[in-house]
Amino acid sequence: MNQPVHDDAAIAFSKAFYEALGAEVSIEVAFEFGRDAVTQEVSSRNSDEERRKAIKDEDGDRIKQNQEQNQEHLIPVLKKNPNPTPIKSIWLSSEVERKAVEQLLDALQNYNKISVFANTIKPIILQDQYIPVQVTLERQFQHTVETTWSYAESEAEQKRAYAFKGSGEEDKRQRVSWQEAKRQRSRIMVLADPGMGKTTLLRREVCTNIEQSCQALKDGQHLKEIVIPLFIKLSMLADEITQMSIKDAILKIIQERHSNLLENAKNAENADVVTFLNDFLEQQLRNGKWLLLLDALDEVPYKKRSGLLQKLNDFAKAYLACPIVGTSRIVGYGDKFVDKAKDMEIVPFNQRQTEKYITTWFADAQESVNDRSETAKGLIQALRDRPQIGGLAQIPLLLSLICSLYQRDNLTLPARRCQIYQKSVEYMLGQWSLDDGKPDRNPSDANVATKTELLEELAYQFSCEDKQIFSVKELRAKIKEYLREDNTSDLNHETNKHIDELSEDGILIKLNPEKDQKKEYLFLHRTFQEYFTALYLNHMIEKEGIECVKQYVWNYEWHETLTLLAGLMNEPMMLIKLIKAIASEKDDIFKTQLLLAGRCIAECSEISDPLIDEKLDRIYEFWLAYPDANFIRSVVVAIAQTYTKLCQSLQTALVGVDEDLYVRASAAKALGVIGNDKAVEALNTALLLDKDSYVRGSAAEALGVIGNDKAVEVLIAALLLGKNSDVRRSAVYGLRVIGNDKAVEVLIAALRLDKNSDVRRSAA
Repeated sequence: MNQPVHDDAAIAFSKAFYEALGAEVSIEVAFEFGRDAVTQEVSSRNSDEERRKAIKDEDGDRIKQNQEQNQEHLIPVLKKNPNPTPIKSIWLSSEVERKAVEQLLDALQNYNKISVFANTIKPIILQDQYIPVQVTLERQFQHTVETTWSYAESEAEQKRAYAFKGSGEEDKRQRVSWQEAKRQRSRIMVLADPGMGKTTLLRREVCTNIEQSCQALKDGQHLKEIVIPLFIKLSMLADEITQMSIKDAILKIIQERHSNLLENAKNAENADVVTFLNDFLEQQLRNGKWLLLLDALDEVPYKKRSGLLQKLNDFAKAYLACPIVGTSRIVGYGDKFVDKAKDMEIVPFNQRQTEKYITTWFADAQESVNDRSETAKGLIQALRDRPQIGGLAQIPLLLSLICSLYQRDNLTLPARRCQIYQKSVEYMLGQWSLDDGKPDRNPSDANVATKTELLEELAYQFSCEDKQIFSVKELRAKIKEYLREDNTSDLNHETNKHIDELSEDGILIKLNPEKDQKKEYLFLHRTFQEYFTALYLNHMIEKEGIECVKQYVWNYEWHETLTLLAGLMNEPMMLIKLIKAIASEKDDIFKTQLLLAGRCIAECSEISDPLIDEKLDRIYEFWLAYPDANFIRSVVVAIAQTYTKLCQSLQTALVGVDEDLYVRASAAKALGVIGNDKAVEALNTALLLDKDSYVRGSAAEALGVIGNDKAVEVLIAALLLGKNSDVRRSAVYGLRVIGNDKAVEVLIAALRLDKNSDVRRSAA
């Protein structure tokens, strides 16, 4: 065509030409189809014009003839290059295609197989270290603030008072393995507090699915059946979708992330391989063979979140067969992901899982551990002897750190949480830089102290601003202000140096390590920020007195910091002063200040003092009045882990002295969290002898939570001899959680012979 063409003619040609190509004809034949379509379009247009314009004058025939001649430029002519440059075919052999898919799977697996937490003596390989998690099929927690306290606690609704949540308890029978959860739902939102393994779960999913896909390829399965697991940070996705769809944004991220790996592949046809893989990924999406793993919704800024969720929902509706799994912290999750996605929560490690993790960790430890099995047993016993730090051991991230510290510190374990953080910080800021091969770094005590002081300042400032996530600009401004007081000459150089070192030390974490622009940071774990803030407050008290902390006692988000502050107080009189300062506040109906005082008392070694004794008695009485209130029981549990008197009171309440069955049942649940040998003895007694089936069932479930092998025999007896079906079902639950091999035959017998269908179902 050598003149402008009307839209209708161009559209007619394009439709016919590409439809013919789609039917796999040659370009020349497709061109003929296009030209015929243009001719028909021209004829149709001429007919319309003739009807609209009736030519009545004597020159009509001549004008009509000229119109037809003027349409000749619309008839396309196929021009051919007499000396064409050969074009390499983009069609690959089936062998090359399979090899390209294998390379993609290998790249995806390599990206996801190493844990992001490397501040241990050795890197953590997920395949070697991973302990399967359980999830709840229903929401249990509605946190407004993150905490490492007992997960039985319900958080404050107004961030200032411990709101009474009533008597409802999560049905523990709704806890299932992750594999079972995936079988039930294809679209899931996984919720948990920091360090519980949300990201690790998704990365493990990538590795597991790739192992299955690679095996399928070896077995000769067709490429269209291969599942492609794609792990993507939602914050990255939110940045990309401003200019493109979810699908295109995902493809862009994957291409950028793995382009170097593909280009460096041994296959010489790299350009064709990339083209093929792009088409292959789109085809697998249409086939429902993507597994989309979207991490950390809570890290997406609020101003971007609604737009992201809208586009995600559009994507989910367009590709109904595509499984989607997202993750988010409980704090900040707005009860909305993609339509029809099921909210589930990761269950904290029970004692059995904790001990299995420790055994696995030391089995794979460096050669510096002489007797690895004995070392693992030593740490397991140390944790049993120190229930005060049991909450940390339920969190995989912190449990990994505890294992590393135990190995590093000549097989000793601190008794307080704040001491765990102290030793972690000293190691990460100091010795770790040498272990990790960074001889240019200065791990001296003076340098560690300087960094610690800077982190205290940063943590306090960001806590005052209620920020867990902060931009590099905000971080740089605060470091400059801190350095300016020391009259540092080159502020910019020193500021950047501190940011780089703290990131390498692992104390500060980049949210988007793959993106240089728009960097955001947060502390390794929320409680590290709270620990550094507590250090700052401790120094503030030395200068200004205990009254300076009273401004924080009604701010629930500072309560965890205040409890860590109590743990930092080595002098009993300082703790007494802190308790008095809290007690001087007029309390509310939820006894917020009384329970805060109880938390602070629980954080320290046992102290004999009239004021503390009075507070403990009042807390125990408050629990007796509302035994089903989780927020009260969690404080009682924390104190009982340190104060033997309160633990003995719970044991006494359970074994029948208290006539209120709800008090006895609540005592059973509390002892299940405490988990020491005395607690197991009391629970065994209650399971066999208590007159009420509800209490016996609570005792059975508590024994399962503890995961102690000593409980197996009594649970078996309750299952075989129990007359109440609810108790037998609870015994099945306890045996299932403990997972002891002795229980297998008994469960099979219950499945075959029990008269109650619920018991048989639970046994199955």
